[in-house]
This record gives sequence, C-alpha cells and structure tokens, in this order.
Amino acid sequence: MNVLWIVNHDVSPDFGCYGNSQVYTPNLDGLAREGTRFDRAYTTCPVCSPARSGFHTGMYPQSIGAHNHRSHRGDGFRAPGVKTMAERFREAGWHTTFVNGDSVESQSHDLNFEYGRQWDSLDWNERKEGQPFFAFAQLSEPHRDFVSPDEITHPIDPADVVLPPYYADDPIVRRDYADYLNSVEALDTRVGEILQRLEADGLADDTMVFYFADHGRAQFRDKQFLYEGGIHVPMIVRLPGGGLGAGSVVESLVSTIDAAATTLSLAGLEVPTELQGIPFAGAGAKTRERVFSGRDRCDGTIDPMRCVRDGRYKYIRNYQPEKPRSQFNLYKEDKYPGLRRMRKLAEQDALPPEQATFFDPIKPAEELYDLERDPYEFNNLAGRPEYEERLLAMRKQLEQWQDEIGDCGRTPELEEVINYEVAEMRRLAHADGWTDEAISKINDR
Repeated sequence: MNVLWIVNHDVSPDFGCYGNSQVYTPNLDGLAREGTRFDRAYTTCPVCSPARSGFHTGMYPQSIGAHNHRSHRGDGFRAPGVKTMAERFREAGWHTTFVNGDSVESQSHDLNFEYGRQWDSLDWNERKEGQPFFAFAQLSEPHRDFVSPDEITHPIDPADVVLPPYYADDPIVRRDYADYLNSVEALDTRVGEILQRLEADGLADDTMVFYFADHGRAQFRDKQFLYEGGIHVPMIVRLPGGGLGAGSVVESLVSTIDAAATTLSLAGLEVPTELQGIPFAGAGAKTRERVFSGRDRCDGTIDPMRCVRDGRYKYIRNYQPEKPRSQFNLYKEDKYPGLRRMRKLAEQDALPPEQATFFDPIKPAEELYDLERDPYEFNNLAGRPEYEERLLAMRKQLEQWQDEIGDCGRTPELEEVINYEVAEMRRLAHADGWTDEAISKINDR
C-alpha cells in the first residue's frame, strides 16, 4: 500500500463537508465522502514552520527546539535523533516523492531545522517495480497573498460573507475574508488535480491519502493565536477499500503530530518510541483525551503561550500578559487589511467588547473557555470561583505535558537571535515607511 500526504497552509475547517455552504470545495467534499472526516483535529502550533516541524517528525516542535518560527535559517540546527517521515520511509525501502516540488533537493518544506535527503523523485512512477511510495504534496493556498476572484469559478460576494463574530462587519474586513474563502476554492482545485493524477495512474485503490492543514486561517485573530481559528484544522483520511469507513465522521480529538504514528502503523512499519504522537488508526490505535499547542516568537514578535484543550474546555497560559495581542508584527501589518481597519475602529471606540478586546493594552495571564457554550472564546472563565477546580486541573495537565516533552520554550532564546529578528523586522518596516515611533505607539496600546 502506498501513502500520499497532501498538506496545505493556513486554512480552518471552512469546506462544504464541514458545513460551510459559501465555499465551492467539490474535491475535498468528495474525499470526505470516500474517506473519514475528523471534526476535532488540532495543530501543535498556529504558525507554519513549528507546526510543520511537528507533523513531519511526529514530535512537538516545543520539544525539539523548533518552536520559534523560522529561527534556524541555514544554521545547521537539528535536534539529535529527529527524523522526518520521508527519511523514515526511505530507510524502510520505500520510494519517496515530492509531488509538486521544483527539485528533489528542494528545501521548501518550511521546517525549522536542517534535515537529510528526503526525496527520490518528483514522480511516483519513477519507483522500482513493486516498490511502495511515500508521496508528499505541499500546497500554498490559501496562504496570503490571496487569489483574485477572477481566478476561480465561484467567487464569493463580500456582502454575502458570514464573518466570525470577532471580526467587524466592515467592507474592508468583508472583502479580505471573501478573498480568503475564494482561495479555499483554489486549494480545492489543487487537491483535485493531485487526486486525479493518482486516479489516472491507477493507484487510487492502493494508496492511503492523508489530507490536513498546518494550522488555521490567515486572519489576524486566528493564525499565530491559540484560539480555535488558529489551531483547529481540517483533516480527512481515505484508506483503500473504505478503510475507516467511507463517509464516516470522527468526533474524538486528534493532533497533527498523530499523522506520523498513524501513517507508519497503517503502513505496517514500526512506530518509533520517540514519537510523541499516537496512532488513531492501525495497530495500537488510541483515543486522545486532550490536545496541546503552543506559540512562541513569530518573526520579531515575542509572545509565548501554551494551551490544553479537552472535549469541552480550553485552558490558555499567556507567559507575557503585559504585552497586547495586537503588538507590532510587520507581516500582519503589511498583509492583513482587516487588522489595520479594525485597529482604526478600536481607536474610535467603534467596536463592541468582543471585538475590541483584541486591542487591549494587556491580556490575562490565564484564559479558560467552555467551548460548548462559548465556541468563539469570548467569555474568559479564569478567576471565577465556580471554575477554579477546572482551571487548576487543566493548568496541572499543561505543566505535566511541558515536563514530559521538555518544553524548550522554558529556555530563553539566544539574545543574538532575537536581536537579529527584531532588527530585521524593523529594517523591513522602515523600508515600508514605518518609524520607530509608529511601531512603539502600536506596541504601547
């Protein structure tokens, strides 16, 4: 049996099969009808390179030193003993294929560490006769910059967009969110092309397909944050012969780092003991009671936080509550028009409390949410006497997890690395017309 992983950037479960009737996603919806849809899949980090370092290795990025976004650029860093999925399959004698890569030497996987030889070819048909393959497709959609509406067949009218209630009902915000949803259709088209290639080569009936996203949608309260919009991701698995059950839905919690252990198990390979994910199918399958995620430095913006989420509640620990959620980040200031617009509205006191809180000058050290009653995480229960027992229990669960994985976020990053990143962001900001005074004013809010 062969393996195909299809992974894309920056999308939440915003497909038709997940209940979003605004988007046109026939290929992903079809994959869900033929396979199994996971309704509670979560990433280990709400930004690209740490999240990808996690699922490519089956280990938490916070445990292998890959937790600060793109902090190891050509410095040779690699945690001892850490291997990627492609390396493990190559060692087991499988042919490895980078489906949509430019070359087999491509380093475009956005991992936050150096790694060895990954790929044998760019085409699974180049394998030896009878040799199984592990193939990986990396799709950029719907990463910013978003596609133009004229690039798809079913563009969405911004006036019809149903916004999450933490975003302002404003023309600029609507246009930007519609462009995101349009890019989801572009993603669906890319997924369809790969699945059609598999079918045309006569391999669909002998290949397990894993589809999932690295983290949530590229909107400013979602990506880089531990709210549902940042860490809740789509995941669909199709196994030959119906496998887990065609058209079935799994409601139990899974993590993207579980994809590694699950794939190895289903492929009949040994699941190494050092993997921190657990198989949710195949030999030794288990059910999770909770998932964990964390965020650290993103570019020059330092804001470490961790969370644990069980079947109903989520606990978030903010390690620098003195900093605003909206502290300066060049990427977001440049690429997120909705952020700039809502910042203006916040300055004019024109936002309701549930939207304005993102622009508060500080944030709570702890957050606790009942996701069943409060799916958009507006009502922080931390500090309420009736939830003290729940908060203490989840705080302990988080701390135990950090101890178990050896959370690297507890070790301060090298000052020279931080200084380099901050200096680089300021250099780019100045080139874009920002002044230190303007940046400071944003950070001081």
